[in-house]
Amino acid sequence: MLQGVFLVKSAYTAIIEGRGNYVQKDIFRDIWKVKVPPKVNFFVWRLKNSSLPTTENLIKRNVQIQNWDSKCPFCNELEESTEHTMFSSKKSSRIWNYFMQVLDIDFVSPNSACAYFEQHVISSGKSNLSDGWKILWCAIMCNLWNSRNNCIFRDKQFDYEDVIQSILFNCWSWLSAFNALFSVSYIQWMANNSTSLMG
Repeated sequence: MLQGVFLVKSAYTAIIEGRGNYVQKDIFRDIWKVKVPPKVNFFVWRLKNSSLPTTENLIKRNVQIQNWDSKCPFCNELEESTEHTMFSSKKSSRIWNYFMQVLDIDFVSPNSACAYFEQHVISSGKSNLSDGWKILWCAIMCNLWNSRNNCIFRDKQFDYEDVIQSILFNCWSWLSAFNALFSVSYIQWMANNSTSLMG
């Protein structure tokens, strides 16, 4: 706030400083640096802040849910939560495992969205992983969320192959759009996407 004038930057700074956590500030900064469409950055920011409208989050906010099954749309066994639906349900963990195997990455599945983000997106900047991994992480998250919405609102079944293809297409299109040095055709990309992502 400068002489009674509100600035978004000053509000952001106040929020970050109010948390008193430097690592938190780095995470917020890194979310917005990932080269994906702005709506994807915003989605990841909402995911990080546990503000996606999962059943668990809606109940926490005292939202009345009528005619809505509170179970995970992927497994129909446990109550829907961000962590379960996006990371540990049988279908989402199968997607994560597929990409970990393709990219030859060993990992331990964290128990929260925040820990997942910190482990994969933030730590990738400090290792040999490229920005491609950050883009892949965002694509996996967005496609799992879209699949979740299709299950709930369009009564569609989870299609493993469609989700994989959509993730790969998103990665290629975002790398093509936001990285001037990326010049791989879609055909080349599909033939060897792991090299393109990590290189």
